[in-house]
Amino acid sequence: MTRFGSLSALAAVAVGLVSLVACGGGGASGSGSNKTFTIGEINAGLQYPYAAAIGTGIKNKAQALGVKVIELDSKGKVETEASNVQDLIAQKVDLIILQPNDGAAAQREVAQIRAAGIPVMAVHTQVGTSDDPANVYSGLFAYVTQGEVQVGATAGALALQALPSGGQIAIVEGSGCCFVAVHQRSQGFLDAIHKGSASFTVVATQPGAWTPEGGRSACQNMLTAHPTIQLVYAMSQDMAAGCGQALSGLASKPKVVGVGIDQPTANLIKDGTIYGTVCQRPVTLGELAMSTAYDQLTGQTHYDRKYISLPTPAITQANLSDCPVQF
Repeated sequence: MTRFGSLSALAAVAVGLVSLVACGGGGASGSGSNKTFTIGEINAGLQYPYAAAIGTGIKNKAQALGVKVIELDSKGKVETEASNVQDLIAQKVDLIILQPNDGAAAQREVAQIRAAGIPVMAVHTQVGTSDDPANVYSGLFAYVTQGEVQVGATAGALALQALPSGGQIAIVEGSGCCFVAVHQRSQGFLDAIHKGSASFTVVATQPGAWTPEGGRSACQNMLTAHPTIQLVYAMSQDMAAGCGQALSGLASKPKVVGVGIDQPTANLIKDGTIYGTVCQRPVTLGELAMSTAYDQLTGQTHYDRKYISLPTPAITQANLSDCPVQF
């Protein structure tokens, strides 16, 4: 998800997975005329629980606002995402909410959408390659996210709390999509752990494909090669849960810090298998994205490269109830 990039986009027209949500009633436009707006949502990949939960939030809020949503599934592939862009342009939707698989590749897609006269915003993953996520890409009217650098920094703060004297660390990275998010979660984490007086050493890094199976395999491999690892930072709740499974039977168990929370992760925090995680609320994020899109369409607010971020507090056994499970 959480999951929650750097690929290259191809603009081929293909048929994506379309989920059409017709939500009754007409949204009022800024001019006062009655209109049912049609908003296109390009989801990074519905196979990723975090991305799918963002889509759920978008559709939930659309129904409450009387907006029609066309959801297209990019299936984690930039080529499919590029095709979905062309599909929505051809359908002449009123606005597009883009959840990119790759920030660099999405620059071309934003240019194509704007050339068609359609307003576009990004959710979760930024467009472009700037190291500053608040530097919203030109052409977007808004970028709604949970601040990936801050997510990494919060995970780093948890690592400092878990290992106040420092130690050896391993990192399980996301792979297959969302590489800007991976870079920024890593950047925020490393900056945080190296700010204090404690000495940390990253002895291993492996991809975990954003899945429990990938996280388990990565942790098994790294712990076999480096049995003195004291903490594992996994960049999603699924990979953290998988890493927790890899600890079974070990005499000396490293602490695990994750990103995001689902019910299995919450259970593993309760029993101490996972030390802590970064609170992420993908359904809330999707709802915020739809509200932002609706305000732009109706003229209630005029955004121009607006950066909108939800807070990402640290979660441990002590405050588990502060981050309700959303996916």
